[in-house]
Amino acid sequence: MNALKEIRKREANYKGANTTRIYNAVVPTKAGECRIDTYAVKTRNKRTGELAIKKVARYYTDRKRYYVRDIIFHNFTHSYLTNWCNEPFGRKHQAVWEDVDACIGHWGYCDRENGTIDLGGDYLNWFEGTKYEHCGWSVNSGIQILDYLDCWRISRGVEFLGKSQLWKLITPSFVRQLSADKGLFNFFRTHLNEIRQHSCRGGFYAAYSISDILTAYRRKCTLAEAKFRRRAQHSFRGYYSRFIPNTIDRVELLKWCEKNDISEMEYCRYAQYVFNAGENITAFGVTMPRNFKTLLEDYERREHEEQMRRRAKEDRRRARERRVFNSGIKSVAEAFAMLSRLKKHGLTVVLPMSVQSLIDEGNAMRNCIGGMGYDEKIAKGTSLIVFLYKDGKPFVDIEIDREHWTVRQCYTKCNHNPEEKVNTFAKFICDKAKAIYRKAA
Repeated sequence: MNALKEIRKREANYKGANTTRIYNAVVPTKAGECRIDTYAVKTRNKRTGELAIKKVARYYTDRKRYYVRDIIFHNFTHSYLTNWCNEPFGRKHQAVWEDVDACIGHWGYCDRENGTIDLGGDYLNWFEGTKYEHCGWSVNSGIQILDYLDCWRISRGVEFLGKSQLWKLITPSFVRQLSADKGLFNFFRTHLNEIRQHSCRGGFYAAYSISDILTAYRRKCTLAEAKFRRRAQHSFRGYYSRFIPNTIDRVELLKWCEKNDISEMEYCRYAQYVFNAGENITAFGVTMPRNFKTLLEDYERREHEEQMRRRAKEDRRRARERRVFNSGIKSVAEAFAMLSRLKKHGLTVVLPMSVQSLIDEGNAMRNCIGGMGYDEKIAKGTSLIVFLYKDGKPFVDIEIDREHWTVRQCYTKCNHNPEEKVNTFAKFICDKAKAIYRKAA
């Protein structure tokens, strides 16, 4: 089959957006194996319909390596894309928006153990002429073709799983167990109709996981019981051994929750409240209480009251702190009151008189001057904050380092840099503040 000819034939009818399209061609090799060539296609000239075609990947079914070129990983979309740049970057090139090395320009190889680059795309042909010709693999399965063919080599029974659309069950370990353990295979075949369920979107899906099937087979229980047991193992994860002792049976606990219409998260919150209260959850009547809803509401009420007490205590501490800071900010403003006489370039100097004035300035200028501890810096004497107003409105905020008497920050609205003449005026204000401080000392 001529892959390029088939691509041009399909692209002649393409009327969609000018995006990169991916095609795969299956090429038979020795011993019935195959090679899959991946082509990237893009319309180069919209008027003439000229195509740009690149062979960007090559996968061999009988090798542990695959070969790629001109493929990059886009870390914003978390997907692999084709690089259409014609510059000779060489074998390795790291673009600013990549987070992995990409083989650009020349062919490079990757080991299968590190994962496979799957670009997707349509298949130009199937596996005619190869030993995989009648395999049950589908391009809509979500499984990589090389992973499927690895399972096919372990056992041809994987065709049955593929044609049954049980893609979730196609893993090398499970296929190997099915082929080696006749009892497991007979159990699987007996319960196939229960495992294979109709999908609401059409087709079928696996209603039970590999873990469910193996648990049901080994414990001689039903699939539903095995699934419930697995759910119980994961329902209280993160809370067991921390708030819920391991001596409590998870399966019985989950059954009790379902019987009493209690969600797993509700019980986890209850267990955490009991632990925080210093009570023993394994005590009689505490593990599975009759009045669970009432107890949970009582614990939540007590927790809410405790939070309100802590919040009120924190508010009182902040109020005391603000009174101290207000006094310190006011004394600093009075000490440097002479700076308010300075005027230049239509700018007037304003000194903050309270914590609230800093907050109002931060909201108006959309910066962090109302928080981030600037009130404490002023009160302690490590920084001096100066506002520059223009036409009676906030224009520039300045922070002066009082330990070294330098301008630490000088920004307009949204922390943008001001004009150079404003920076010069800020340095002049800093020098004046230094002179005032030394004269007072």
